[in-house]
Amino acid sequence: DVQQERAVVRSPEVRRASVAMMLVRASVGFLTFHLFFWLRDDYGLAAFGVAAAAGALGSVVGNVLAPRIRRSTREEVMVTIALATLAVAGLVAALTGGFAMAVALAAAVNFSGSVARMAFDAIVQRDAPHGNHSRSFARFETRFQLAWVLAGVPPVAVTLPGRVGFGLVAAMGAVALALYGMSGRLRARRGRSRAPGPRVRPVSATRRPARGAR
Repeated sequence: DVQQERAVVRSPEVRRASVAMMLVRASVGFLTFHLFFWLRDDYGLAAFGVAAAAGALGSVVGNVLAPRIRRSTREEVMVTIALATLAVAGLVAALTGGFAMAVALAAAVNFSGSVARMAFDAIVQRDAPHGNHSRSFARFETRFQLAWVLAGVPPVAVTLPGRVGFGLVAAMGAVALALYGMSGRLRARRGRSRAPGPRVRPVSATRRPARGAR
């Protein structure tokens, strides 16, 4: 069981997806605390309740749509969609600002988290069909929760302006998207370089005539 668990953790695709998932969960944690303190000071606690409800709705929509997305595309594409949604929504919110965009961003970030999580679970099950999935999921979930908590420390320590926080969410999404894409291309190049080339039969040397032969 230990060897199977290590195989799951060391799988290239699982490692790629786990890093992306950690950044997604970090974005969710950061935005949660950022919205709480920023909205509390500028709009009141009721405004944060609206944003939290929008985030919960985004999670529900993601859980509903993720299985349908998975039936029509690969898991890696699902992760890319989640990261792109995170980056674009954060950028639009940072450029626009305001309470309405905060609510929309909360929904988009939690939607991305649901889609990325289902894609990650599918990648683990696909790449390690005989592994101990329960133990592996628990191990990764610990990492994801730690990322969520650590990302919430900065907005707790310093209350940031709304647009600044939104811009940081966009930056985390863009970094995650870039890392995920670069690691995928690097792995594809390594796979092509390791692919065996065409076999070439050695050219046999010309036989010299035996002695005495004319």
